[in-house]
Amino acid sequence: MAEIDTIALLTREYFELQQMYEAFDEKSLTIKGWAVSIALAGVVTAILKHNRLIVAFSGASAVLFWIIDALWRTFAWGYAPRISLIEKAMREPNVIAIQEFLRAHDFHHLQIYSAWYAAWNSEHLERFWTTMGKMGTFLPHAVVIVLCLILWFMWPRLNFESRAVDQKEKDSGERQQSVLPPG
Repeated sequence: MAEIDTIALLTREYFELQQMYEAFDEKSLTIKGWAVSIALAGVVTAILKHNRLIVAFSGASAVLFWIIDALWRTFAWGYAPRISLIEKAMREPNVIAIQEFLRAHDFHHLQIYSAWYAAWNSEHLERFWTTMGKMGTFLPHAVVIVLCLILWFMWPRLNFESRAVDQKEKDSGERQQSVLPPG
């Protein structure tokens, strides 16, 4: 392969990999948006419907979205070793040194999937658990889960059910008064 081809292929592959990696980050933000929207809508519904069980489902949905987010970020991580290798190669002083570096690291052009699969297979389970604990992954999911847990355990003290009964009695009393003819 000509020297110019090596640099051109590395450059093209690097930007392609970087774009794919960033697309995973964008989707992660979408997952976080879904998680917060669904869980908080559930919390509001639980309060309005006076149903504590909906809080549990909201917390459970936040846990599931957290798992999906971590898994998604783990998929993205599969591209990182190849991106890093290309960056290291491009630090070499000249094309010959770049080619020697690539040979020494058994690097072959146009092998994005193979490289991703090798990275994924090597440590995906360990990477998943590490990713779950990173702040960029557990936020906002953990905050929503904590909110749901607090609401679940504080529910009896917040007394939503008796407030609902009081409001219904007040509403029915006002309706009865408005139905009576003026005296």
